[in-house]
Order: sequence, then C-alpha cells, then structure tokens
Amino acid sequence: EDTVLPLRLRFAPWCMPGAGQRELAELVALQGRGGRHWEIAGVKFFMDGTVEGGTAWLEHPDCHGQGTEAFWPDPAAYSDAVRFLDRAGVRTATHTIGDAAVRHVLDTVETLGAGARLRHRVEHIESVPDGTLARFARLGVIASMQPPHTAYTRADRSDEWSLRLGEARALRAWRLRDLRDAGA
Repeated sequence: EDTVLPLRLRFAPWCMPGAGQRELAELVALQGRGGRHWEIAGVKFFMDGTVEGGTAWLEHPDCHGQGTEAFWPDPAAYSDAVRFLDRAGVRTATHTIGDAAVRHVLDTVETLGAGARLRHRVEHIESVPDGTLARFARLGVIASMQPPHTAYTRADRSDEWSLRLGEARALRAWRLRDLRDAGA
C-alpha cells in the first residue's frame, strides 16, 4: 500500500458475465481500496470481442455471417449489473467494438434515468451509425477511444477489419471527430 510508483494507477476489476448479487457486492466493496499511488475505482465490462475475430456484437452479421452475439449471453443481465453498480455509486467502463454493443450500453445508461449522477464510459467504439453519435452527449456517456487502433485499417480497405464489415460499415469506422463534434 505504501509502494511508490512513478505514476498514479486506477484499476477497474472485470465483471464477468453471469455475475450475481454476491459478486457485484464484492466489486462494490473493493471500490476505494488502494495505496499511495493506486486505487480501485470502477468496474470493467466486455459486451463483445473484436471484428477480426468475428466476436464484435454487430447489428447485422459480418461477411462471414458472424458477430451477432454479445459476450454476455444474457445482455439484460449486463444491464441489471450496471444498474446495481450505478445505484451503489460505482462507475463502469464497457468494451464495445460493434454497433449493437454500443447501442445496448447506451440503452442501458438511458434506463438509469435523468437523475443518474455517474458518468459511465463506453470504450473503443470502432463502428457506429450516425443516429447513435448524439446519444453520447445527451446521456452524459464518456466516449473512450484509442486513436492508435486506426492503424489496423488501410485506406484501400484491404485489411481484415474492413473486409469483414464491408464497405458501408467500414466507412463509419473510428469516428473520433464525429463523436467530438456531437458533444461526446
């Protein structure tokens, strides 16, 4: 606890699919634990995987017919877990690559109501339709993106990511500026 680190670290333990009340209560109990330069603050979720692996949760299948399932076998259970943590005062960060994953997380945050006091994070957001952009600002959701990931795609769309998604969805890739302009 007294270890001196060259920077401050903030950890968010992973909430596994199917976590029940006991596991969620344990995650809540960990919050605030830490030392001089580190702390546990928040909980991490994964709603999907990767486009290249066929595990991103997409509104429509990729070119191989994959990507239509969430990492959480029961997405409603994910929503219940987020609501539990929000009521306990715990922020969440959710890995979302595909458009269906992003939509589900935003739908979940919307159920928290206008009086929700925490800002939850949506991470990665690799492909998102126009109609979803403004929801980030309206709901107060933080769009956490990693610009270096854009290096995985090629301008001629010959990379695996673009080929799996197809031209129309590849054109909606890495919308950092669009999200910023929409107020996210």
